[in-house]
Amino acid sequence: LLFLKNAVSISQDHYPERGSKIFIINAPFFFKRAFTLVKPFMAEATLEKMEVHAKNFHQALLKDIDADVLPKRYGGNSEESDDNVPFERLLRYTVGTRLLKSGAVLTGADGEPDEQSTDALKRFVAEFEKEQAKQLTPEDSQGTITESIGTDDN
Repeated sequence: LLFLKNAVSISQDHYPERGSKIFIINAPFFFKRAFTLVKPFMAEATLEKMEVHAKNFHQALLKDIDADVLPKRYGGNSEESDDNVPFERLLRYTVGTRLLKSGAVLTGADGEPDEQSTDALKRFVAEFEKEQAKQLTPEDSQGTITESIGTDDN
C-alpha cells in the first residue's frame, strides 16, 4: 500500500501530464484491493488515464503504443532499453529510492516477494548515485566550464 501511495504521489504531483495513458502491468493478485484504498487520494484525471493488467497486457499496450517504439519485452518491436533514456533513468531512480526507503519489497505477478527484482533495483540505485557523484566532482565541472566558455588564453 505504501508503494502505491508513493508511486501515485510522484506520478500525479510531479509528472501529471507525462503521458496520456498510465499502464500498470504484471499487477499482483492483491493489487485491486490495495488500489481500491488508494483511489480516493488520486485525481480523477489520473484515474481516467489508468489501465491495470495482471497478465496478457501486450495487446492493450499495442492499442495505444506503436509497436516500433514499444520494447520487445512488452510485446513491441523496439530493441531500445529504458536505461538508455536519461529522463527514464532519473524517474526510475526517484521512484526506486522512495520504494527502498519505505521498505517496500517488489513482488511478482503471483504476489510473492521477488528478491531478484528488489536486488536489481538496489543495484540500479547504487550505480545511478555513483554516476551522478562522478559527474559532480569539482574537477569535472571546472573542466567542463572552461571548455564551454573558453579562457583568456584562447
